Amino acid sequence: MMKKSSLVFLLSVAILISFSACSEDKESTSPVFDELTLTPNPVYTGQYVKGVVSYISTGDYIYSSDYQYTIGGVGSVAWTEVSPTKSQPQFTFKAPTTAGTYTITFKTTKIRYSATGKNGELYGSSNTVTQQLKVKNADVIDACWNDSKSTLKELLLINDSANALVWKGKIQVAEKTSADSINASRVYEFSNDKLSKVTMTAYKDFITRRTYNDRTSSYENDSIIYNYPSFAILNGMTSASFLKDFDDEGETPTLTGEYADVYPVSSWADLTSKQQTEVVVAFWKGKLDKYTQTVYSSTTKCVCEAYCEGDRMIYKWTFEPL
Repeated sequence: MMKKSSLVFLLSVAILISFSACSEDKESTSPVFDELTLTPNPVYTGQYVKGVVSYISTGDYIYSSDYQYTIGGVGSVAWTEVSPTKSQPQFTFKAPTTAGTYTITFKTTKIRYSATGKNGELYGSSNTVTQQLKVKNADVIDACWNDSKSTLKELLLINDSANALVWKGKIQVAEKTSADSINASRVYEFSNDKLSKVTMTAYKDFITRRTYNDRTSSYENDSIIYNYPSFAILNGMTSASFLKDFDDEGETPTLTGEYADVYPVSSWADLTSKQQTEVVVAFWKGKLDKYTQTVYSSTTKCVCEAYCEGDRMIYKWTFEPL
């Protein structure tokens, strides 16, 4: 009679042989992509695009994949998906803010298999699929005047608010100055389900005298350091990136208030840093009331305004179709 220990050994060997045989039957394969579809295409600057990748074959025994898409000349994004399904890979990205034609590429840079193939391969990668994305200039910030509310809600990924769509975030206004990014909101309004008005409002908080002690030198130093960006934004209101297709000259700016003749807009290019800060201080002291200028593109009128509310400088751009 066979000893129990010998029987256990033989059974273990049999199971191991059986498992090895099954493992060898599991041949890991990489997916083979067919094409990349981009929707919408063409798209307007700043709007969102959805990419969907179809398969020729989906691959087998994959437990994780490192995906990557690249926007030619702009940058790339990578992510890992654990236990990826056999559904089509999808991704969403924001179109570049400059019009042009961009090459979008998609691939799986590294695949990890749950079974070793007959060739002993543990990792793999996919082929690369590409598609051309055409980006066109929008009439106004990331939108066009014939857009419907439902269209923009999908293309801008923003929320409903009454009869409007509202976007909130940070913007870089005066790109060629020392101005930093500031908080802003953007309201898209509609008439007969067509975009009819866009209003963007941003703000910059002042450093005021009461924020500091009574030492004049300390106040003046802090004021120059922290209020200077407010002037940079004010001076760059008509040269911001979202106004790049507008007439840089536009109508002659107007400045109202007691100090309007002391610091006329025509002299701003020659002001020292300290004088530029003094312009900002004049706003929150009530010596200047409002800065206004109107600029135009081929399709749009934009009224640029700046004024003070308490210790905050308000910047406002109102867009309407011509």
